Amino acid sequence: MKKLILLTVLFAFTTVAKAQLSLQPMVGVNFSSFKGVKDDKLKVGLAAGGELEYKFSANYGLSVGAIYTQEGSKYPLLVNTSKDANVKLEYLNVPILFNDHFYRGWNAQIGLQVGFLTKATVDHEYNDLTNYLNGGEELLKNKDVKDKCNSIDWGIPINLSYQFNSGFVFMVRTYTSLAAVFKGSAPGRNKYVMLGLGYNFDL
Repeated sequence: MKKLILLTVLFAFTTVAKAQLSLQPMVGVNFSSFKGVKDDKLKVGLAAGGELEYKFSANYGLSVGAIYTQEGSKYPLLVNTSKDANVKLEYLNVPILFNDHFYRGWNAQIGLQVGFLTKATVDHEYNDLTNYLNGGEELLKNKDVKDKCNSIDWGIPINLSYQFNSGFVFMVRTYTSLAAVFKGSAPGRNKYVMLGLGYNFDL
């Protein structure tokens, strides 16, 4: 009898837990740049991944995600030159977010995000750049600079989304890093705005 009661309780708990879990795959476009770098320009990249949310009430929940992002920036490394360095970064990000489903499909999120650098390259054309990135090479094309970048990025994501009755979700996410991109004293922290489309379904 005790085993039957225990199994019933476990089944009920599992059923409730599943009803409160939802999965949201997403894809989007990143508009990124470096905070703290003068005259930098927006760089367009891809974002793709998903988030798993646990709702502990009708309006509030916690979510964790895994999102691949293409980030970076374009900016001049020399004074009085129109040529830009094209820094290309790729991260696997893990956001942990508090969710507030505050009104009829609208959801606001804020939390902490940790990013793991998977790739870092730079392009440039000048041969007199003896700065931090190039090593004096005449032509930089997809030069690997991962060893000159911090392998961990972390910062604050803020997200606003709207879920349609169909389950599709449109979102706008901003991210500001609290960590430097490059090792040493080189300036620059990641920041971006992401426009995305997802689909939410219960598990």
